[in-house]
Amino acid sequence: MFQLNARVPEETKEQLDVIVEHYRSQVTVGRVSQSHVLQDIIKKAYEDIKNKK
Repeated sequence: MFQLNARVPEETKEQLDVIVEHYRSQVTVGRVSQSHVLQDIIKKAYEDIKNKK
């Protein structure tokens, strides 16, 4: 596991909060954390880039 400490603008933090709340509203069982959401976003972006090659 790799720990990522990053400084982001307040606007980006607020956008992440909105995205996390959206993910939480879609999940009926279990918990959703910011790290889960970031992992999902990165995985989807990576797959998108990989599929465009």
